Amino acid sequence: MTLRPRTSLSEALKSIDRRQRGGMNLIEVVIVIAIILVLVSVLAGAAFLVFQDTKVSTTKLTMNQVKSKLTSHMMLISDGEPPATLNEVGLPANLTRDAWGNDFKYTVDGRDWTLTSLGEDGTEGGTGRGIDLVIKSNE
Repeated sequence: MTLRPRTSLSEALKSIDRRQRGGMNLIEVVIVIAIILVLVSVLAGAAFLVFQDTKVSTTKLTMNQVKSKLTSHMMLISDGEPPATLNEVGLPANLTRDAWGNDFKYTVDGRDWTLTSLGEDGTEGGTGRGIDLVIKSNE
């Protein structure tokens, strides 16, 4: 039987300290990366929804600016008659399209007019963000 030499307290502490300084293992790193990716995807999705809602608000604001220009044109230039097209009003290019890049649909019925944005989907009708936005002269 051989006897082992006794280790000093400082050597024992160094041994424990080496084991504690091992760092993170691969599984821990993968879990941290997965958590970060989940958080980023949730935040990106929320940011996208906010951006889409901003497009609806921007389109409504633009349509109200067009309404103001049409009303001024009818009062000052055409003696209460709506112009046949939006081109007659001389709108700047940024007021002829909605936030999705689609041209506004402008129709005239007698002395009344209707301005329509076909929404995100660019087709008539729709639901949610694809719903048509409409402003009429008599509203």
